[in-house]
Amino acid sequence: SCGGLVGINSGSVSNSYATSAVICYSPYHCEAIGGLIGANAGPVTTCYSTGIVSVPDYVSVNIGGLVGSGEQAITSSSFWDSQTSGLVDSAGCTGLPTALMQTLSTFANAAWDFDAVWYMLPEGSYPYLGALPQIIVPDVSAMSESDALDALETAGLPVQVIYEHSA
Repeated sequence: SCGGLVGINSGSVSNSYATSAVICYSPYHCEAIGGLIGANAGPVTTCYSTGIVSVPDYVSVNIGGLVGSGEQAITSSSFWDSQTSGLVDSAGCTGLPTALMQTLSTFANAAWDFDAVWYMLPEGSYPYLGALPQIIVPDVSAMSESDALDALETAGLPVQVIYEHSA
């Protein structure tokens, strides 16, 4: 089984997400394929996935936007992007269009912890874990070199400029 984060889950998965593409070309290697988890046998809470999930027509496997196969009752408050994944079905969770996946109320209404665990950009974004550093890169395309360097360093992005001259 193949998943964007977990192939086979028999424990628990929470506060997690996957954005990678999951593609299985062989029916011998994947019995189930999902955006986050391939085959699930444990609780899944407050998770999501956004990557494309696909198999060729000649491969017959269980496939899902978040979970490929598993117990529906143990997946809660979890979602997948039905537009970016290319799928409308998944075991035990709800597929949402991109606009709703990038709206704070979608996740807040499902009791996601935006005080300590999850964060979203004010203008809209997918949720991200607060423990992961998020840096917004300023647009420096119209700035002079010295102004651009200052803007990047102020944003917390150290810059080293190396000049090379050829003869």
